[in-house]
Amino acid sequence: MKLYHGTTCTNGESILKEKSININCIGEYDKDSYNEETKTTKGFIYLSTEPYLAYYYAQKHSVFSNETKCYVFQVEVDEKDLFVDSDEARLIAKISPEEIKKCQYQNHCQDIITILCEQTKN
Repeated sequence: MKLYHGTTCTNGESILKEKSININCIGEYDKDSYNEETKTTKGFIYLSTEPYLAYYYAQKHSVFSNETKCYVFQVEVDEKDLFVDSDEARLIAKISPEEIKKCQYQNHCQDIITILCEQTKN
């Protein structure tokens, strides 16, 4: 499956140099200015099916990092390796952590994916 990852210029240069995307880098929402509820889950790479959405996040994080350029990477991922974005489900769609956990471990993710898609359209 073709997906997209958007990031700052600094992180993009690192990705090009290392030839891989770091799953444990410090994200914009992980900084001390944010509370524990908004911090993102480590060990995942945020990907989108839409290049414009990856570009949006890349631009947003570039502005927060005082950078003027950004990167969007296109990657191929096997669908079996994908997980629901539990941070997005929790913070935007207001889905309880219990429902997210149930979904991720029982492969009943369609309801959460549908809710997330509806949220991003609004």
